[in-house]
Amino acid sequence: MSALKTINPEDLYSAIHQALRAWQQIDATGLDLFDGLLSLRPYQFDLPTLSPMQRRQAFNRFLADSIERLGEHEPTYARVLTRRFMDGDLIIRVARDLNVSEDQLNRLQREAIETLSSMVLGQEESLRANHRETQLAGLPVRPYTRLVGVNALQETLFDLLVNSPRDQILSLVGLGGIGKTALADGVVRRVIEASAFEELLWLRVDQPQDVKRQADQAAGLVFALAEKMGAKDRDGQLSVAEFRRRLHQRPHLVVIDNLEEELANPHLLVHIAGLIGLANFCSPAACDRPSFPTCKSSPSRS
Repeated sequence: MSALKTINPEDLYSAIHQALRAWQQIDATGLDLFDGLLSLRPYQFDLPTLSPMQRRQAFNRFLADSIERLGEHEPTYARVLTRRFMDGDLIIRVARDLNVSEDQLNRLQREAIETLSSMVLGQEESLRANHRETQLAGLPVRPYTRLVGVNALQETLFDLLVNSPRDQILSLVGLGGIGKTALADGVVRRVIEASAFEELLWLRVDQPQDVKRQADQAAGLVFALAEKMGAKDRDGQLSVAEFRRRLHQRPHLVVIDNLEEELANPHLLVHIAGLIGLANFCSPAACDRPSFPTCKSSPSRS
């Protein structure tokens, strides 16, 4: 999933008009603009498992609910859109029933779509603002006042996180105290502003790991992340399976901070990747991207 798109009101008007005209279609033609909209999350519109027909049906439910809300303030607009597109009535019949001319009905229809588009845009902007605030609240206290000399590295990390079409695990490796956490914080704040992820999980490992085996240590970290997410099964018990399901349903950004020496053995990341079900994961040592601190990447995404 890439960052949420900046929505041009004119483009949104055209896309909604096209979607209304395609109400009876069974494909997803013309719906690309709506990919990633937070307003559509409750309708499961963005799930990768949906067929084109299911995506159309999900979007139609969103439109129907939006038109219903429009009707609470502008009943005539809602009636025009319902009759013209959802019911498929001809302009001449709807105009006659509303006792207006066809030109007047065309104007009403245009005004109705404009008002509906403005309503959808306002709802989306509000959801994005709340989404950003919630994720920012999940970050630790900012460990710096200003980052200097790492602009290029920030750009590289931001691009890898936001624009890569594949899942990824990235590791920042270097001596303690050189600014790895500050760098990660700065990049994550930019990613949050882009609204690129469903949820942010930041876990700081404050105490040295007592368990010597890498597999047990990885399991403990994954369980801690599941607890932080609140991933529970139907019985209300913490569930790694539910945690894994949510990670694969929509993109999440997971930050494990302060691993320090544990990352000297890359097998820890391999164990973590296996526990959360990431495929085609390779040891970071095989995927170096030189930088300062060293940035290492593998084709998996969390």
